[in-house]
Amino acid sequence: MDRSNNRKEMMPIPLSTELINGQSLGAVSGMKFGLGSIGHCGCEVIAIYNALLLCGKPQPFQKIAKYMERYSMLLGLWGTDPYALGHCMRHFGLKPRRLRSHESIKRVLESGKRCIYVYWTKRRMMSSIHTVCMELKGGQLYVYNAYNNLGHAIVTKPDAYFHGRRLLTAYEVLP
Repeated sequence: MDRSNNRKEMMPIPLSTELINGQSLGAVSGMKFGLGSIGHCGCEVIAIYNALLLCGKPQPFQKIAKYMERYSMLLGLWGTDPYALGHCMRHFGLKPRRLRSHESIKRVLESGKRCIYVYWTKRRMMSSIHTVCMELKGGQLYVYNAYNNLGHAIVTKPDAYFHGRRLLTAYEVLP
């Protein structure tokens, strides 16, 4: 994998300082990530970007993608190793704490903190995973980049969102 070519392709893409939703929409979708693209396999990069922005520690998207490419799986075609997300957050100045249950995620969200949530999209070990950043505001759960083609956060109740989802891992995000 030639990461130098990916970096060259990243530079001319104009990026917003807004939260990113709908990874297959907008400027970031065509950005290269390993052998793939952010639109196809960049949800972990977007989750870290959104977490940094929400915590008041924004970083350029290209810088985050460049750093996280070293933790890509199957040359980037499978996104980023979900167990490396804590290391990536620490690199950018966040203090992650690993969470292992939906109940612990709910407690963290209720305390006013944000989470990075990684889950199986269908059956465990037999499907892809998706990674989102989330926060609780006014009793409503805001899930950023919830779907590939949805350009805004979804707003729902935590129990409704977690019902039927199979947690792979999650991280409490501390600024």
